[in-house]
Amino acid sequence: MTAIRALLAGSIDYAGLFPPAGLDMSEAVGNYAGYLEGEARWALGRLVVPADRLREFEDAAGTRPPPRPAGEPWRLSVLLGSDAAADVRLVDDFNCRHAAGGAPAVLADMVEAKAASPEAASALLAAIPPHLQCYVEVPADTD
Repeated sequence: MTAIRALLAGSIDYAGLFPPAGLDMSEAVGNYAGYLEGEARWALGRLVVPADRLREFEDAAGTRPPPRPAGEPWRLSVLLGSDAAADVRLVDDFNCRHAAGGAPAVLADMVEAKAASPEAASALLAAIPPHLQCYVEVPADTD
């Protein structure tokens, strides 16, 4: 099990807001909190939240996000919409609000976006600040 844990540690993101689950924000936040306390927490990665729902996440989480074991914050992967620059500002504002008191209990440190072509993906990646890890999905039918 040690090799499996090393391979899969933190690799399974929780996307309860999206199909097939399609939960509301409160349910998704509650589930994520429960999974962080479960025996398989070692495999749990980030909670996936659209950028335009970050405030809703804050309302649903309230004071819930306690640091993970070893004082680590909850980590979010934020989905960017059609205006990536505006969404990155939302992410940075979110992180600033949560870092105001010292070590944050929650941190949006990853973004995900879609691009119509490899060229659009390159332009998007160039616009993402280096403090955010970025993944870009391109259509499978392009070169």
